[in-house]
Amino acid sequence: MKTDVVVVGLNPTFELTFLVPRIEPGLQTASVYRKILAGKGNTVARLLVALGAKVRLVTILPREYANQLLDSRRCELAIIDTRIDVRFSVVLGEEAGPKRVIVRHAGPPLPNAPEVRELLLEEVAASLSEAGTLVVAGSLPLGMPSGVITEMVQLARGVNATSVLDVSDRALHEALQARPSVLKMNHWEFGNLLGVDGRDELLSIARDLQGRTGTAVVVSHGADGVYGADAVGGFKVAIIDPVTTSLTAGSGDAMTAGLVWWYLRTGAFRESVRYGAGLGTVAASSIGSGEIPTSFPDPLTLVGDAVPA
Repeated sequence: MKTDVVVVGLNPTFELTFLVPRIEPGLQTASVYRKILAGKGNTVARLLVALGAKVRLVTILPREYANQLLDSRRCELAIIDTRIDVRFSVVLGEEAGPKRVIVRHAGPPLPNAPEVRELLLEEVAASLSEAGTLVVAGSLPLGMPSGVITEMVQLARGVNATSVLDVSDRALHEALQARPSVLKMNHWEFGNLLGVDGRDELLSIARDLQGRTGTAVVVSHGADGVYGADAVGGFKVAIIDPVTTSLTAGSGDAMTAGLVWWYLRTGAFRESVRYGAGLGTVAASSIGSGEIPTSFPDPLTLVGDAVPA
């Protein structure tokens, strides 16, 4: 199977989802329970496969959990086997209400981190021999040596592959220096990283960052839409009918997957941002991370045009 995109899942997470009548003190009985092996990179890969992309997923995980990731007939798997205990997160939502709460454990330190880093880079380099796009998503496991984000971007650059970073925590600081093709984040991450306060300042700094680095910048801002900057300038994509849940777990992962999928098909960056924003809106109605229904509206109909700003 020829690969369209290599996705690196840095920090897998077992996600437990519960739906209860109301989120309030006291004993509750859940009407829905779901356990899934998620984490940003794994979720992005799962969504890309659902959209029709040919994906190779490179992830750090005890091999015994591999069968809980993706069907190997639909997605190539490259497991960096480690004895790390996979972290857990819990999503608690109301059956008919907007309230959702997510609790996540940071996870234990990565054992044999230098060895895992070398194996990861070797696997990414080998995988990029066929694919034209690299997606790195998630937070770095505790103990992972610094520099690995930059090295993966350099591997992609060396074979003229597009690199898309959707990372968080300390990986985001490194991502700024790595100069990937596309850097996607939410407005909280962007604000904390660069000290941004306010939409006008956000767009100004995004344009400046793109001008200095050549990296296209995409910043999601919930119901307020998506802000971006590319070589042409700044732009905004409005959400026509925003979802009003208090926590839209996984909608950002869906946005990344949608952006990458549409760019693979069209090569049109701003339209790809629009498609990603629309798919994020579809996923925002789900109860867990990055779920989309089998049939859903055309994501481009759920958002406005990419308006220069």
